[in-house]
Amino acid sequence: MSEELDRETVLRWLRWVGGGVAALAGVALYVQFVFFELSVTGQAVTFAAATLVALVLAATLPVREEAALLAALGLVLFAGYTSIAFELDGTVVAGLVVVSLVTLFTLVVAIQNRRLVMGPRTGVVALLVVLAALGGVAAADMEPNELQYSASVVDAVTNVSADAERTQEVTVGAVTARNQGSYFRERVDYPDARACLYTGDGEPTERGIDYSYDSGFSYDTVGPGSTSTAEMTLLIGPAEAPTVVGAIPVERATSCPASASAPRIVVVVGNATG
Repeated sequence: MSEELDRETVLRWLRWVGGGVAALAGVALYVQFVFFELSVTGQAVTFAAATLVALVLAATLPVREEAALLAALGLVLFAGYTSIAFELDGTVVAGLVVVSLVTLFTLVVAIQNRRLVMGPRTGVVALLVVLAALGGVAAADMEPNELQYSASVVDAVTNVSADAERTQEVTVGAVTARNQGSYFRERVDYPDARACLYTGDGEPTERGIDYSYDSGFSYDTVGPGSTSTAEMTLLIGPAEAPTVVGAIPVERATSCPASASAPRIVVVVGNATG
């Protein structure tokens, strides 16, 4: 009798270990090959799905405290990521946080007090429903949705100080990203841009152009059917400022000329119309 119990215990333990390894492998593969390819919307849905999965596990398996902690972590990631990525208003963010915390607290208390308990079959069905919904969103999200970019430059730069002792940042134009999709908020990948600064004496100084935009991340995002605009900025060093003081004409070209007889800035933007 004891041998049968021991064998059953070992088999049950092996099933747990096998299931845990399979789950971790699935999560790792999803993160590596899917998550980082998703839009901002798809990634937010992933955090929400992770929270639901943790709650189902807490209601089904004898790992209530651990699963509840995972659910709390998933909810924090979902609320924080969504608030920043979707550029939500402060009032909306506060409401989202309050509703999320109250909902999570209510569910966790119900699970801890065994008021919300799922049998193995019900838990499996619930997990399959959540994962199927996530898979459907991910599959739709992976469909190509190329953003369109248009660029424009200013007529001239007029705010360069000749006696500045530090590098000066000037705005030379802007690039607008348009999301023609209908459902997903996309990450913006502004095209590579460079500028050639001509002082009227010798070869130009070539350097990259930076983008300035209002975002809580290191990248910009744009909602479905919307546009987002970033300013193109250029750095002018103290040694160059005295030679280009005054109004500096700005032009856009497909390449930088070999030389110029007067101070000017030529902007080259790749993969952008307009």
